[in-house]
Order: sequence, then structure tokens, then C-alpha cells
Amino acid sequence: MTDMHLLMEHGDTVKQLLGSVQSKQKLSESLADKIVSSGIPWSSWLPITQHAPIGGKTLGIYRIRYKPSIEIVYYGEGRINNRIDKAYGVWVNGGKARSDSPCRHGDKMYAMDSKVGNWQFSYYAIDLDCKESTKSLSEDIEKLLVERDAPDFNNKSMTGVRK
Repeated sequence: MTDMHLLMEHGDTVKQLLGSVQSKQKLSESLADKIVSSGIPWSSWLPITQHAPIGGKTLGIYRIRYKPSIEIVYYGEGRINNRIDKAYGVWVNGGKARSDSPCRHGDKMYAMDSKVGNWQFSYYAIDLDCKESTKSLSEDIEKLLVERDAPDFNNKSMTGVRK
């Protein structure tokens, strides 16, 4: 049976599923907007040489700042400790990200100031029952923050932000 036949036979079901997916996306975007506009409850600042005191697989958003100017240079999302490890890995690897684990913002951080103590991060862990919902919400929050603040080391097209 072709996709077209399946669609014709199960059109209403497909429409309901698509509507459900679109509703979930709109809900995620709306929740992200409320979280960002009401103020994200960020953790305190930690050195990038340190892990956040959360589980290794904890999803959420994080921000990196340059301590001397207190400027936020990057927002990211995903498994928080893994992502911070990738940035710190640039220092561990002598100034370049590992070839099997590229980290453009880590490269930019090192190029700007190779003193690792001048870099800090804070995070907001998001713990929803559904991993896909957590990921979607994290991505939506990151997109709003990058759109609002335009940090120097974020590639806007990577977050879905239009110019």
C-alpha cells in the first residue's frame, strides 16, 4: 500500500495526529515564552571546569558568560553537563575541540581568552515526564533567548532564529 493510499484510508487519524503535534508545539512555544518573559530561575554561576550538581543526563538550557565583562556570550540546550564538558574540552585538548566532538563556541571562547578561570556557566534544568517535551521546551527557550539577546557566539541559524 502506498503512502497516498494510507493517507486516503486514514486521513482523519493523520489529521488528528498532525493537529496534536502542532498543538504540542504551540503549547511548548507558549510555555517557553512565559518562562522567558517571567524570568528564568537560573542556577548560580559555576566555573566551566566543574559539573552542575545534577544528573549527567539532565536536559535543560545553559548560558556561558565571560567573567571579566559579565557578558553572556552563548546560550545552549541539551544535556547540560555534556554540553559544558564539550566547551571545557577545548582547554583540555590544548585550544581546539576534538575532531569527533566539534564545539564552535568553545573554540571562540578559547580564542577570546585562553584563561579557563574567566569562563562561567549557569543553567536551568527542565524535568518534564516526557523527554521529547523537555527537548522541545529547551529548544524553544534557547531560540527566544538567542533572538532576544543576540549573544556573540551563538549561530542564530542553528537555533532556528531568522535574521
